[in-house]
Amino acid sequence: MLCDSCESTRFPYITAQCPVLTDQQKSKPCEPASNVQRSHIMETRTADTSRSLPVVSSSSTAKDIAKVKRVICNELLAYICFYRDNSNATALRRVVISCFSAEDVSEAKKLMMQEFESIADARPFFTKRHNSTSRSACEAEIDDIISLFDAVDTQQQTLDKYLFVASDFNQLPKFGPEELNVSAVVDRQVRMEQIIQNISASMDELTVGGSGRQGDAALSQQCTQQAVNDIQRQLDGFNSAMNQRLDHLSAICCQLAETTRAGNTSSPSRLQHRVDAKDRSKNIIVFGVAEDRSAVVWRQTVDAALRHVTGSDIDVVDMYRIGRFVDSKVRPIVVTLRSAWDRRIILSNCRKLKDFEGRVFIVPDEEPDVRRQKVFDRIKKRAEREGKLVVVANGVLSVDGVNVYSLKDGRIA
Repeated sequence: MLCDSCESTRFPYITAQCPVLTDQQKSKPCEPASNVQRSHIMETRTADTSRSLPVVSSSSTAKDIAKVKRVICNELLAYICFYRDNSNATALRRVVISCFSAEDVSEAKKLMMQEFESIADARPFFTKRHNSTSRSACEAEIDDIISLFDAVDTQQQTLDKYLFVASDFNQLPKFGPEELNVSAVVDRQVRMEQIIQNISASMDELTVGGSGRQGDAALSQQCTQQAVNDIQRQLDGFNSAMNQRLDHLSAICCQLAETTRAGNTSSPSRLQHRVDAKDRSKNIIVFGVAEDRSAVVWRQTVDAALRHVTGSDIDVVDMYRIGRFVDSKVRPIVVTLRSAWDRRIILSNCRKLKDFEGRVFIVPDEEPDVRRQKVFDRIKKRAEREGKLVVVANGVLSVDGVNVYSLKDGRIA
């Protein structure tokens, strides 16, 4: 136990919170110690604000630690926070997918959402992800976590107040994302060969310089030759291992290329159908926007409706009206978005349009056959509900003896 003087010197912030002791309670003074190295200590708060924990750091990191207001313990977030500025996003995503489970990724995203829910730029990435044909939900959530870090980093000094740490080092990958790069491995091999050559040249110079002393020179030359031989054996083993890895990688690449080529040529009819079909995966159709001679006016109305639905600006590639202009009708508008994820967000929040001015509603852009079948079924059910006589023949719907809709041509005037 330290004396009161040592306690007040080493831990001033604790002594200031303690009550004053009487003379009987005070301990005896300690003998003076020399060369006492003091670490930089700062006080941080845990989730329980009623107690505090001292954080000990070296003098080189004390300035950065002093800015921290909150410590988050999560291995996945600590790994991404450290390597996101030291590697490309593709390599980082590949390492996280292979080393962490889907539950770890989901838990890390929920923790990020809880910590940064007040930042407006981070809210678009709070969407719950599901598996799709292009990527899994785990990959989408990893992209959201990286994007959340980028969004929070744009805020002034917001990310500097957080310290991401790991408690279980067994869960962390034992390598960085860039260490899987074949080019980096080859570059290290070239540098190693250059170092070996420099060492060999230096050894030759030492051997030549000490030739005056025959006994010592022979012994030195023998030791040098043995060292060079050992290094050469190690280098040969390294080269053999690298060549095997490169050959294995080349075989995998050739196999993937053949698989892709076989998939593209196996069904030419399906490939031709995909080429001929129009990509509607990023399109939506907006109804109810009033006609105007100036395209700027109704374009602004569409942008306002999308902003009302999502709560933020949506990147729109193009928008145009379909059909001929008629004074008594309002033509629908086809909107092409930048990504299919924006389309999903908009369609899942269309219910918010009931609070938007005017009768504006949004539906997905579908194939004409699918769209006509839905209209066909809707007209048929409404007529049957009203007790009218409904007859369907050769794809033509008749109500009370009048042809009203056709699956081939649409509405019949």
